[in-house]
Amino acid sequence: MITSLISEEAEFDFILTVGDIINALAIILIANVVVWVITKTAFDTKKDKKIVSFLKTWFIAAVIFAVIILSSIYFRTIVVSISLWLAAIIVLFIFIIGKIVSERA
Repeated sequence: MITSLISEEAEFDFILTVGDIINALAIILIANVVVWVITKTAFDTKKDKKIVSFLKTWFIAAVIFAVIILSSIYFRTIVVSISLWLAAIIVLFIFIIGKIVSERA
């Protein structure tokens, strides 16, 4: 990081790829599904076999992890590439606006 600041060749870029977008959407969807399943089945008694249920859960988790890992490997098309300094300024601006709005509310 320090060498990138000193040298003129390298610059800091925030690169958003299609795989990153798919990962973000998959994580949000999975979190919602997990919350929905837990709230719907929290007080139900289990009638199926424990081993079958355990293997189904691990198989689903393996498929989910494979989708997340493989999407970041194979979907490398760049959607957005902006300077990291500009991204930091945008985040700082959003933070300051949020603080101002919360102070007035």
